[in-house]
Amino acid sequence: MAALETREFIQDNRDWYLVPLSATQIPESVLVRYLEDREKSEKELIEVDKTDDSGQRRKIAEGFEIIVSQTTSLEGRKVTWNERQLVIRSINMATAAQKSLKERLLQAQIQVTELTQARQGKKRLTSLNDYQLETARIIEKYQVEGLLKTEHDVIKKSLQKRGCRGKRSQIIKEELVIIKVTVDEITLEKKLSQVGWRVYSTNSPEEKLDLTQGVMADRDEYLIEGGLARLKGTPLSLTPMYLQRKDQIVGLIRLLSIGLRLLTLLEFDMRRSLSENNENI
Repeated sequence: MAALETREFIQDNRDWYLVPLSATQIPESVLVRYLEDREKSEKELIEVDKTDDSGQRRKIAEGFEIIVSQTTSLEGRKVTWNERQLVIRSINMATAAQKSLKERLLQAQIQVTELTQARQGKKRLTSLNDYQLETARIIEKYQVEGLLKTEHDVIKKSLQKRGCRGKRSQIIKEELVIIKVTVDEITLEKKLSQVGWRVYSTNSPEEKLDLTQGVMADRDEYLIEGGLARLKGTPLSLTPMYLQRKDQIVGLIRLLSIGLRLLTLLEFDMRRSLSENNENI
């Protein structure tokens, strides 16, 4: 739905769309640029509130919007239009993402620190290069690049091994690696402020669909995937299928499709009744 060609077709037919853009369409570098440009311009964030079950108003999202010019070709014609991109941060999503980032950062910090601790059954690293490679692997594993500062110091020690059974004593040289791990607090704070954001695109004018209405429309949209999930599992259980004849397969799918429509209608009617009575499920 969010493909540029699809948005172009809708625009060319004078209709409106509101779609979330994927990480491929809006890479992290572009999203970070949007956020940094907003900070430089000191553009105020628009807060989106919603009444919760207790009747209290609480903030569920915040965001801002920018105008992007889109140009593509349709049937040999050049089509150009202005698209509003809504940069929105869900409060719940941001909170969960920040918690996950802090937990990954802590685990990475612990594992890097424990590299120098000898344990039974644990592979012993023997060189500074081994420690540096293992540190880089842990940081990449937990996706905390740029958030941890690591220093690897080498202490050289000479130990004298006493001789026995006629053998001469030996001088054994050892290298001990000490790892210092600290969190880059400035980079971490910046990273925490950049999680939980998502970009939506729309060609609708603001008077028809402002940012707050866009957030609520996205949250209240009907998800067709829910009906498909019912066909795949309970209560309709289309799969697994033990039929072989094509007419039986077609008949079963049609019968279950009728059941799906009935379930959807019942759900719609129940939600409407609850809404009229100001009740929740």
